[in-house]
Amino acid sequence: LTEDLLTLARSDNGSFAPRTSPTELDTLVLDCYEAFIAPAKEKNITMNISLPDENVPKADVDGERIKQVISVILSNAVSYTPEGGKIDIAYTADRSWHRIRISDSGSGISDEDKEHIFERFYQADTSRSSEGVGLGLSLVRRILDMVGAHIDVSSVPGEGSVFRVSIPSEARGGNEHG
Repeated sequence: LTEDLLTLARSDNGSFAPRTSPTELDTLVLDCYEAFIAPAKEKNITMNISLPDENVPKADVDGERIKQVISVILSNAVSYTPEGGKIDIAYTADRSWHRIRISDSGSGISDEDKEHIFERFYQADTSRSSEGVGLGLSLVRRILDMVGAHIDVSSVPGEGSVFRVSIPSEARGGNEHG
């Protein structure tokens, strides 16, 4: 929590800069998948992953921060997917963009909540007892904005959610989306 707050504060005042280097995102996505197999198994959630068969170009990104992004989304997916549910992770890449799609069969997000889920301290489901304080997705948005990446979400309450992250192959500043 303290580290997340510090990261957000540093990004607010412009003193946080990602440490970019050529990163194999397919390996990073696979590592995140493997890290969440045990928590998913505890809830009898099926997890699937789809990676390209061919070699993909590296992304010039801060690998630790992108790992943090994927981990926040997967943590939420495990938390909000009921026992016996399903989580799918798909990674694709071309010369310009790396795309990570995480879908779940969880409780879903209402249209009203979708407008706010990337705000600090916002929690869509206040009836749930959760360890979270509503910083994860705001941190995700901030990290992705800093590298010119984009996230969007589609969801149907009671049917699940799909988070799509698009990361440029080369480091960019600002807020360019693909």
